[in-house]
Order: sequence, then C-alpha cells, then structure tokens
Amino acid sequence: MPRAGGDDKRFVKPRLRFSHPHKSAAIRTVRTQAAGRWTLRGQEPQSPGVGIMPRTLSTRTLLVVVAGFILFISPQAVVGLAAAGKPSLPNAATGAQLSKVMVFMFENNSQAVAYAGMPTLVSLAAQYGKATNYTGVTHPSEGNYVTILSGQGYATCGLADPTPPECAQPGGTVFGKGIAAGKTARIYQEDMDPACTASADYGHNPWLFFPAEASQCQQNDLPMGTTTSGSLFTDIHNGALPNASMVVPNDCNNAHSCALSTADAWLKSWLSVVFAGPDWTSGHLAVVVTFDEGETTEDVAFVVASPTVPAGTVFTAASDHYSLSRLYAEVLGVAPMNGATSATDLAAPFNLGGTGPLPTPTPTPSPSPSPSASPSPSPLPGPGGFFPKGLFRFGATDFSAMTGAGFNAVTDGNDPTTLNTLGANGLKGLVWLGQYNNSTCAWDSSDSQVASTVDSVKGNPNILAYQIGDEPNHFTCPGAPSQFSARTALIHQHDPSGLSYTTSDEFNDRSQTPTTSVFKGTVDILGFDIYPCDLGQATCNWAMIDRAVPVIQSMQLPRWWAVMQDFQDNTWRWPTATELTQQFSHWANSGMTGYLVFAWDYLGNHLTGQAGNAAAWTTLNATTPTPSPSPSPTPLPAIRGQYHPVAPARILDTRDGTGPVTPGPLGPGQTLTFPVTGKGGVPATGVSAVVLNVTVTDTTAASYLTLYPAGQPRPLASNLNWVTGQTVPNLVEVAVGSGGQVSIFNASGWSDVIFDVAGYASAPLPTASADGWYNPVVPGRVLDTRDGTGGVPSAPLGAGQSLTLTVVGQQGVPATGVSAVVLNVTVTNPTASGYLTVFPTSGTRPVVSNLNFVAGQTVPNRVIVKVGTGGQVSFYNYAGTADVVADVGGWFTDGTNAAATGSGFTGMTPVRVLDTRAGTGGFFSPMGGSNTISATIAGVSGIPAMSATAPPVAVVLNVTVTNATAGSYLTLWPDAATQPLASDLNFVAGQTVPNLVVVKLGANGNIDIFNFAGSTDVVVDVVGWYN
Repeated sequence: MPRAGGDDKRFVKPRLRFSHPHKSAAIRTVRTQAAGRWTLRGQEPQSPGVGIMPRTLSTRTLLVVVAGFILFISPQAVVGLAAAGKPSLPNAATGAQLSKVMVFMFENNSQAVAYAGMPTLVSLAAQYGKATNYTGVTHPSEGNYVTILSGQGYATCGLADPTPPECAQPGGTVFGKGIAAGKTARIYQEDMDPACTASADYGHNPWLFFPAEASQCQQNDLPMGTTTSGSLFTDIHNGALPNASMVVPNDCNNAHSCALSTADAWLKSWLSVVFAGPDWTSGHLAVVVTFDEGETTEDVAFVVASPTVPAGTVFTAASDHYSLSRLYAEVLGVAPMNGATSATDLAAPFNLGGTGPLPTPTPTPSPSPSPSASPSPSPLPGPGGFFPKGLFRFGATDFSAMTGAGFNAVTDGNDPTTLNTLGANGLKGLVWLGQYNNSTCAWDSSDSQVASTVDSVKGNPNILAYQIGDEPNHFTCPGAPSQFSARTALIHQHDPSGLSYTTSDEFNDRSQTPTTSVFKGTVDILGFDIYPCDLGQATCNWAMIDRAVPVIQSMQLPRWWAVMQDFQDNTWRWPTATELTQQFSHWANSGMTGYLVFAWDYLGNHLTGQAGNAAAWTTLNATTPTPSPSPSPTPLPAIRGQYHPVAPARILDTRDGTGPVTPGPLGPGQTLTFPVTGKGGVPATGVSAVVLNVTVTDTTAASYLTLYPAGQPRPLASNLNWVTGQTVPNLVEVAVGSGGQVSIFNASGWSDVIFDVAGYASAPLPTASADGWYNPVVPGRVLDTRDGTGGVPSAPLGAGQSLTLTVVGQQGVPATGVSAVVLNVTVTNPTASGYLTVFPTSGTRPVVSNLNFVAGQTVPNRVIVKVGTGGQVSFYNYAGTADVVADVGGWFTDGTNAAATGSGFTGMTPVRVLDTRAGTGGFFSPMGGSNTISATIAGVSGIPAMSATAPPVAVVLNVTVTNATAGSYLTLWPDAATQPLASDLNFVAGQTVPNLVVVKLGANGNIDIFNFAGSTDVVVDVVGWYN
C-alpha cells in the first residue's frame, strides 16, 4: 500500500516501486570520483555527545579488541572502571561458545600513547589481559584495514594514498566468505550515508576496495547511526548483530583528528549500549577494540577482557592484524585467508576456547524473564473463524456503503469509540500502531505509545488485528524483521489474544519473484500486496500473482491475507469491474485466510466513483474463498510402539553443524526438517516416535518452537517458549514423519536449536516383546535435597558434583523389570548459572543437558532416563549449588519378565485441547489461585475415548502457563485420585513456561490441573497417548 515511511498515515506520498534498492535507479545514489566527492580524512564532522543508555547492565562475557588489544570486559569495568572481581560468566571455559565478534577500530596511536590517553584501556588491561607485541602491518591506514578484512597484503597500485576506484583489490574478504557459508557480517561506518560509499573516510572502509563483493558491500556496509538510533543501535537492541562486524568511528571519535579522551568517551558510551543488548547478555559476543597503526612505534594496544582471562595476563608473542583476520575466520567458521593462515592464534593465549560442540548451552545470567517480555505460548486461533474482507480507508465514514458492498473490516479503528462505531455498522477494525520508517529504520511510535494504545482498546470485540507498519524494506533496513518480531512480542505482552499484521510488498515486482518472505514469522498475519494494473498499460499483469502464490503457499503461513488493487495514483491505474473479477480469480484458490482491498478513498478518490467497481465487489464479497487449497498430506498412521531408552546423545546443534546441518541459527518463520532416525542409538527403521531434550539458546527475540512430524501440516501448538536472551530446554516426545524426520518451526527472531536424544518408540513387531511397555503411576516424590527425600543428604548439590538416586522400588515403581523412568526434575535455589545432566548410573556422563538455569531460578523439566546399575540414576550439577527435586510419573518394562504388561506409545500431530485464553476445552478465563479444573482429554481431537477397544491409559502433553500474576506451580494428576505432593511447572509472575507432562488418565478420561497461587492462563497440547 502507498503508506510512505515516516509520513502521517492519512497524507501519503506516492511510493517508488522496487525489488532491490541497489537495482532501482530511482532510489540509488551513485558516487563517482569527481572533484570534491571523495571525503578527505580529518574532515568528517564530529558527532555530538551522547549519554549512556539508562538500561540495567549485565555481566556477560565481552571480548573487546581495542587498537591492537583484545579486551574481555565486564560492564562494571567499562562503565564504572571498578575492579570488582570477575563475575562468573558463560564463556569457552564454562561451556559457552563464541559466535559473534565485534571489532572497534581506532586510529594512529602507539600502545604507550593509547594507554596514557584512554583510562578505560588501562583499567581493562589491569583487570584482565593484554598483548604487548601486537602491531599494525603497514602505512597508510588502508593497508591495515584491508589486511584485517582479507588477510592479504595491500596492493597500493603505485599510488601513495589511492581511492577504491583507483586501486581495487583482487579476490574477496573473510566477511564475504563467511556470508557465502551462511554466516553474517557487517561494517558499521559513522557519518557514512548512503551504504557502501566513500561519504565517510574511504581509507577506513575496506569493503570499498573489493569490487568482486560489491553486492555484499551494498547490503552490509551500513551507516552506523548513534547510540540511540540507526543500524548499529538497532542490531544491538534487537540481538541481531552479525557473526562478524567492524565498527568504524568518524575521524574525530577514532582519535585520528581529536584527542584520545574523546575516543575514550565515545567507546565507553557505545560499550554501555552493547552490554545492554541481547547478544551481550546471551554471553556469546566478543568485542575487539584495536588501532590500525602506531605513530611513535608500530606496536598498538590489544586488551582482552573476559572471565576466562586470568587477571593481569600478558601475551608477549608477536601478533598483528593478520591474527585478527584469523580470529574473524574462526568465528565465521571458515578457513583463514591468505596471510592469516599462518598468523599467530589469539584464541588460545587469552583462553577464548575453540569452536567445538558445547557440553550444554549456557543459560543467560539475567533473572527470570519479566512480564514485559513474555511471548505468547503459541499462535492463537482466529480470529474465531472470521474471514476478513477488508478495506483500507483514509478518513471515510460511509460505513453503510462499505457493508453494502459486502466488506466486513476496515483500517484505522484506533480507539474504543471508533471501534464501537465500526461494530455497530457490522465492521471489525485494524488498530493502527504507527509506521516503520524505511529511511531511519526506526518506528515512528515508541514502545510506550504502542503499549498505551493496545491497553486502551484490548478486549474490544471489534478488533480484527493490530497493524504495525506498512511495506517494510529489509534491503535498506536489514534489522527490520527483528524489529517487527519485537513489536509483535510487545503486542502479545499487552494483549495476549491480539494478533499483529503488516503488509509486505516483496512480491510486487514484474521482473522477479522472491523465494520466500523475510518477514515470515515476524507477525501473526502477513499481507502481500501485488498491484498488477499499471498506469499507461492497457492490460494487467496477472502473472505477478500467479508467480507469487506458489511461493506464499510453500511458506506454510498459518494466516495470510491478499491485498488487492482498486485505486489509482501516478504509478497504478483503476482496474475496471471486469479486471477486478479477474484479479480476484487469481487469488481465489490461493489459500489466503482473508483479503484487504486498497483502497476505499485513497487520495480523495472513492472506489464508489468508478463505474461498476462497487457492484463488482458486492458480487465478489458474497463468496468466501477456500482457505486451504493445498492437498491434504497423508494422515499420520496410529502406531502403538514400545519405548526403548538410549544413552543420551547429542544429534543436532545448529551452533556447530552437528547433525549434520548447515551451521547457523534458525531464523524467524523458518522451518528446519531434520532426520532423527539412525542417530544417537535410534535405529534407522522401525521407529514411530523419538524422545528429545530440545534446547534453544542464543535467542534474539521472544518466540516459540513447534516440533511436529515431517510431511504433516504445522499444528497450532508450541513446545518451547522463551524471551530474548534466554536458554530454555524442554523434553519433547514427537512422532516421526516422512523419511524418519521431524520438522522444527521457529516463530520469531533467531535461535540456535539443540537435540539430545533419550529414546524412541518402535513400530510394532509381528510378535510384541516384553520390553518398552509404559506403566503410569500417580506422581510421587522420590528426591528432594532440601529434606533428604530419597535417602540423599539434606543439602544442595555442589558444583561439579553428582548424586545417585535409587528409583526402583519407590512410589509405585517396581523393584525389578524397569528399563527407564519418567521424572519431573526441578532445580530450585541455585546460586549460579548452570545446568543439570540426568543419566544412567555407572554410565559415562554424556555431553548433554536436561535443565538450564540461572541464579535464583526455579526450573522444571521432564526427563525420561534409562535406569543404570542397581536401578539408579545420577544427577550432575555443573556450577554453584542447587537443590534438586524429582517426582516420578511412570516407568517402562525392560523385558526380563515375559509376563510384563503395559502400554505402547502412539504419536500424533500435536493438537490443542485446552486454552483458557480462547475457551478451548470449555474454560474461558485464567485459573485462579488454589483452583483445580478437570479437563477432558480422552475422546477429544483424535485421542481414543475411554470406551474404545484400546482406551488410553496416559497421555503425553505439552503444558504451558502464560500471563501468570504471581509465583506459583502447577500439578497434574488423574481425575478422582488424591492430589499428589508433586509439581509439573514452576513459574514466576509474567513468565511463559512450557513443560512436557506424561500423566495417567482418570477412569473418565480426565485429568485434574491445580494452580497454587495467583492467576494464570493454561494451554495444553496433546502429542500422543499410551494404550
């Protein structure tokens, strides 16, 4: 639609049509080497001073390289310059993995001079470590920057100080190589505008010298902005920093033309922003601050700050910018280039660790997530089966004419009065929450303004969705998808049942069709505007729609709307009534879940003024297109399988490519299909389901993960929920789909995903054996280190310690014939960030994790663990001290008793059976404190009834709590049984927490759910049953 970024939504400039900004002459600025066009170094204007962001600083690992110095800096050290001791942070030594490196470049000061003028460096070097023999490689500046970026010596082309057009460098860069390998890389230039130009100092912008990578430069060599807005701030704020980045101040702030004190203050202000960002708080960002060259001597400062660096470390071996290029390559997961292949390694001397697989994802050290960031546990259905046939309007209020033409929704229902007026006229309204400005890459409405608007209208029955921005451009604003994800999360926080909407014009291009939308998963409803009728053209280009529809269908969006053309401006013309019918026919069988028409009264020209157009819409709106045109997949067969535990093993890790998969996080709206059979002790054939401990880490936005059988439609369900920066595990039992695969969908932001396999359910054999049958029990407590339950000491489990628990012969589990047990394990009162591993006693402790936690958290997770020697299992705590509680919910036979009986597992595509937010399951409001509800499970949504030939005896559920108002816990047990002393989920106010629950059914097919305190919404998804 023609809303223009930054303009008031009612007075809109005509927009330019383009597919890629660098392909459109209308919006591209071409710089030449004409006189005066190249900016001379030292002539950039000095940026005004900026203050430190008023955010709570975290104590996460930061690797900072300053002018030839690599510094690992705590936020306290940088901001307060206090030697407060090293915090216990995740890093290479404690299990975290370096995945991003940011280099701050300063100018023209030797090591001794830099220390004398930059007190931040002095304090950092003293508290952590420094290299005393790190040098630049050449003069002038260009050669040093080129070496860092490419590992190759700088060819001067016989000129003293050549410009990029005069002296193009051969080959490519380590940044380009990393991008080709699926990683991300960017340069942020202060005072440069537009991207990839010499409008800042060309000598400090090395990508300009590599014409073979012109397209990568255009997209990733960006204007920096300030500490409060612009590309760098946005990427930091949204947790969207690339794997490799270079930050280049202007020639004042980099100490080229101004005092070192100015550079020191500039660096300090930016580091405060970095420390507040999700990449820093997730513990995987390294920040390098260095100088390009010396003046009095060639050695330059190189300081490394990290909890892994012993205080006062001094690295004396010779190293230089080739070494820094090598470090870039290591982080990007590619081979070093040119001279960097033989350069001195910087990772080892500063104890940065390698790039190998982690024993476990390291949790964020922040406190439990606050209410302000809690995601919706999964997409909400809706809105209620309503099929939108909507209009964009620009002030028109002739609502009776709109409904007379068959429309049922309009834009700009921005306040309760307007929404009520719309409702009285039979219309629903989209609530406008402000534009996204494609020039500044920022919202024109603040988070507080959005929150205020949502709070003022939420609950109004006439809301269709919340519209956030219009036609965002990810080419000019690469961080836009993350920003839209964050705004969607903000809406969910204030209105958990609200849906976000925006329109993408990615497919509105005659020359080409994208293969996907980068905004997939960033909003709840994505609209696609394709305008086929051009001004001056006698015919409309229906092929644009026909090319786009298959691509949109392939994205498997749960909700999406077509945006159809019925307007005229200086680019497009009014379609005739006949053309409207033709346009509609090209969308009709697309699978859209609604449509909008642009527009009723755009630029003061009413649709009703066009001969026959309103009448055409009356006819078209009388039909409702089919929302699902795709052929139904083959239904998942109901296979009753026996369970076989395996020694826990890691089979997927997107951080390092374990799987194998292409290394790199799962992006917004992306689905990864992964084969789980034939790995980690799971057979290649004869498998009906697998049990996985799934962990997300390095998360950049509030989101959720859905696992489901490959080849089946993605269900309305969720398995894991998290907020920005969290590391969250959950046990998942999932049916295996086509090709022995499962599909993994990530809703928003970016996240690394890890699978640790614990066992599998087999397909039935002609003659069933006696092993692997499940026997549920009423939950019972078998371990509590707080009071010695289980025969263990009444004391927390210490760092690096293991305890052994006998699980057989307790709480309904027999003393013999047991192969594995189902436990709900809870960690409480932890004193440090860490993880817990549960494994068979006498077996080698595996490189896996079952629970991840931070200091002060109470975290539960379901664990299905093979029983070891003597009927025992072991619990290992990585760091700090923590109390451990375990409740048993059932056990599996081991085959030693030929007469043993039990139930086999039947997996299914997950189905939602309870959602107190939406009334699913017959409950329409949150559960109150000390409240119990009885939920019907058997006989619902494909689960056998209790009257079936083989009724279910237990069900496998993913249970999620959200919108909690107080710290509490949830307990599930068979209906009509006595409530046990056990818990299934533990949470605090504002958290969204999922957990797998395997619960025995009551004789009536029901389960009981108890909430201890406060109120909370409860969502239950069934993933299978035992019968």
